[in-house]
Amino acid sequence: MDWRSQLVYIARVLLLHQGLSHFAAMELRGHKKKKKLWN
Repeated sequence: MDWRSQLVYIARVLLLHQGLSHFAAMELRGHKKKKKLWN
C-alpha cells in the first residue's frame, strides 16, 4: 500500500467518523424533526 492510498483511506475514515458523530448529534437533538428528513 503506497502512501497516497493510505492518505485516502485515512481521510475516508475520518470523514465517515465525523459524519457519524454529526448524525448522532442531530438524532439526539431533534428526533421528530429529523424523522421527516431521513425517510
